[in-house]
Amino acid sequence: MNITRSSIISAACGFALTMGAVVILVIVTGSFTSFFSPSIQKNIPSFIFIFSLLVIVPLLSRRLSRLDGMRKMLGWTFIGLGAEFMAFPLSLMFLIKSAPSLGILLVLTAVFAYSLVFGVLAGVISIAIGILLIRKK
Repeated sequence: MNITRSSIISAACGFALTMGAVVILVIVTGSFTSFFSPSIQKNIPSFIFIFSLLVIVPLLSRRLSRLDGMRKMLGWTFIGLGAEFMAFPLSLMFLIKSAPSLGILLVLTAVFAYSLVFGVLAGVISIAIGILLIRKK
């Protein structure tokens, strides 16, 4: 396999997209792991991380390396990151649902409100930049 600039960029873009997905998956699965023993609860985020590195990164990097130019790779990566920015506040709803006290609920609600405002804004900007990169010749 030849290591070219295109293959390095596609691998880096696949890694960036996967790490965003890992953060969202760890937050979403956090409230559902309370049924397991504490030793398994500690290992679930590392299982998600390792599984993502072994499976999702190669799939994404292969898919991105099939695209024509570097601009298209970066454009689709920006669109994917924008979607992750917009999905992040929704994953915080799972944490708010399982808040044990009122103080934690207030803090999580404030974090949710800020991430909703700034996450949606950053997501829209990232998607717009991705579309501009794809369409620009």
